[in-house]
Amino acid sequence: MLPFSFQDLRNFSQTSRTAKLNCALGWYTTQQWRGAALRDVLEHAATGSGGVGVPLESLTDYAHSLLMNEARDVLLAAHAGDELLGHWHGAPAACDGALSPGWFWVKWLSCIVILQRHSISIPHLAY
Repeated sequence: MLPFSFQDLRNFSQTSRTAKLNCALGWYTTQQWRGAALRDVLEHAATGSGGVGVPLESLTDYAHSLLMNEARDVLLAAHAGDELLGHWHGAPAACDGALSPGWFWVKWLSCIVILQRHSISIPHLAY
């Protein structure tokens, strides 16, 4: 786990980009998103070349895992337009995967983990 606070993320260089969030429920919004580049956070954590993946976890227990090369294109958005994200919009941060469908965006980000090797986890097997 990377031990960063929300304030720590705000201290990273801020990047902006326009991206469309396509919700699985049929609506969409195009916004100017601003926040820390996950690439910068990973470099600051000195992950070296050994990391193979990055699971991003939400306060809602939703998680989405990315390969390291995918994770480097993610924005840890704390702002939409000039506004800080509010609770209902994913605060403290939403992970903007600019080319991904909305269900891959992790809102209410709570945890970033760096996987150092490939592994398989099967939590439950039903017979």
